[in-house]
Amino acid sequence: MKKIKSIFLYLIYISSLFTPAFGVQRYNIVDLTSYLPRNYVTDASVDYTAYIQKGLDMHRVVKMPDFPICVNDKGLKISSNTEIYFQQNSKLLMAPTSKSIYAILWIVNVNNISIFSPNLEGDRDVHLNNKGEHGMGIHIMESSNIIINNPLIRNCWGDGIYIGGGKIPSSKILIKDGKIINNRRNGISITNGVSITIANCEVELSHGTNPMAGIDIEPNSPKNVINNILLEDVTTRNNKNWGIVLSLNEIYSRDAKDINISIINHRDIGSKAALCLVSYTHEKNPIPFTGSIKIKNPIWINNEEMIKVVGNNNIAPTTEIINIATQTGKTKQQRALNSVEKMKMKKMLYNKKNIFLK
Repeated sequence: MKKIKSIFLYLIYISSLFTPAFGVQRYNIVDLTSYLPRNYVTDASVDYTAYIQKGLDMHRVVKMPDFPICVNDKGLKISSNTEIYFQQNSKLLMAPTSKSIYAILWIVNVNNISIFSPNLEGDRDVHLNNKGEHGMGIHIMESSNIIINNPLIRNCWGDGIYIGGGKIPSSKILIKDGKIINNRRNGISITNGVSITIANCEVELSHGTNPMAGIDIEPNSPKNVINNILLEDVTTRNNKNWGIVLSLNEIYSRDAKDINISIINHRDIGSKAALCLVSYTHEKNPIPFTGSIKIKNPIWINNEEMIKVVGNNNIAPTTEIINIATQTGKTKQQRALNSVEKMKMKKMLYNKKNIFLK
């Protein structure tokens, strides 16, 4: 708990650093409308990516035009020490593309970024083929001190927000007060990161291609890092497979790995399973991860299974689940309760300690 509090207080401190806009007064915000060509349109029917990118390259504190803007599959690249404000009618829409890898906003190898109320819409309904799964709303890679405040991200070909990739884990990331809706793969993915907080966000209707989770914590290789991850007051709703999935297989190696994940006050409504745990290897005598997974005060409603455990979880860190509350329809109630009873009966071992259900 002390670790969680220290992370949260640190992120509040980092957030306060953004308030003076790195020494720039609020009246010096540059309206990127001034970078658009003469006779610009306001219905997102014309691609203005290059114009908006020029404004972002030239200024560190900006506001988006107060109307929708069409962005092509190059996306917009954000520089270090930048604040971006979306106005009431600001919106970035991805133009139809056949690319399988893209992002509307790229936050790559930069520091000190704050984005307020980003309204982003992907091309899942107008994508030009059926290939790939990596079209993101926001892609954060090898970056630190990032705040995404009050995002609304919808209809991406892949994930709403992807945190990972690269050789260096992203760190000190805060995503708060967001709505991530109807994305094709996951709402939010974390594959390589340290000190990441997702707070008071709603993530729903992920469907189209696996894993189809609200939030997916899933490293891609033993070189990745997953540590000090906090999900607090998060609601996942009607995701095709999982509310939250913790899939740690690919990070396994013979070297000691410290993994710490805290999930506090998670609420899931109607996802197939509220929580999925995947942490196993076929290696004989594996070395389990150190650290802990702590899940406290979850409320899981109308799930076919409250907890889906894949494999024998023989490498998972010590896992503690405290104070589960559940509410299901009669047809699903027994299956939901059985998912917990099976865990008790199997005595699933996590670092030679039982899961705690209280």
